[in-house]
Amino acid sequence: MKYLILLLISLLVLVSCSNKTSNEVKKQESVSTEDVDKEINNPFFTMSLEKFVDEYNSNIDILIDNDNDVVPSHIDLNKIGDFQKEENNSYIKKIVKENDKNKEQNYDITAWYNQDKKLYQLTLVTMSIDDNFSEKGIASSIVLLRTLGLDGSKINEFFKGDDDEITYQEGGYNVSLKMISDMGVLMVSVKVK
Repeated sequence: MKYLILLLISLLVLVSCSNKTSNEVKKQESVSTEDVDKEINNPFFTMSLEKFVDEYNSNIDILIDNDNDVVPSHIDLNKIGDFQKEENNSYIKKIVKENDKNKEQNYDITAWYNQDKKLYQLTLVTMSIDDNFSEKGIASSIVLLRTLGLDGSKINEFFKGDDDEITYQEGGYNVSLKMISDMGVLMVSVKVK
């Protein structure tokens, strides 16, 4: 568990340092009041899946460039499947499913869409074996949050705490970190407010 916490801290430092330049550029861009209003009142992701994948992969490149020990794979847009219809008339797309070193440990990221196929939620699920979660899954969850401009340090706080679930709002999103101990499942869910 100590190794996991050290891994989380090192990932946060690397990704947060790398996002400073992109955040500075974004701050320098001019944004009209109309654009801001659209973002505030939009119940769907303002970032397309393609843009998310591009930013996510850029953050993975940073981990690779910094010789990080645990690096999730890039997401390949060509390998993302078609929409799968759910019982509640929503749709999902599996973005990635990857095994860890131990093939029994894995994680996946799923994109959730409404009945009009508009993206409103991203969910990462990872399984644990003997109370050890997929290291790539943990790293990917931090990259997912940072890609959306969120503070990935909440995951570290979550692992240090005693709660099985925490929810918080940040940057226009509702974020849920949930551990289902008896099933060995960690779920990170980001939904537009």
